[in-house]
Amino acid sequence: MKKKKSKLIYLCLAFCGILLLTVSGLSAAQGAGSQWARLGALPAGAWSVTLDPSNPQALYVLSAGGVSRSTDGGNSWANCNSEARSLRLVTPQTGQAGPASLYATTARGLRQSDDGCATWKDVPTQNISPNGAHIRWLAPYPNN
Repeated sequence: MKKKKSKLIYLCLAFCGILLLTVSGLSAAQGAGSQWARLGALPAGAWSVTLDPSNPQALYVLSAGGVSRSTDGGNSWANCNSEARSLRLVTPQTGQAGPASLYATTARGLRQSDDGCATWKDVPTQNISPNGAHIRWLAPYPNN
């Protein structure tokens, strides 16, 4: 019985030590400048936020109302694609030049914007069946 109690005491001490180290580490990280900053009010029903790494003031939000864009770090928002059901920002690969591209799926299929959501064009879906409107997920492919 003594062995079980001593094992339990050691286990509790080890747990407390790990907990103390974890809390100390979190406090140190918070003191080192890692703080949250409020971006402003997001559009109603927003469920996805994307930041353009080439322009930290440019943010895109996907919500039930489609895609909205902010050019002032989230202080104000304007809807730029009310048909969008999904959104993906694809940046050029390391060593490549060019703008980031936004891709959105809509009832009409896959759409692309290379000018920060100002204009959209259809993307050929190469006979995806039943049609491009059923695309659910997008990922970049190197060099293409």
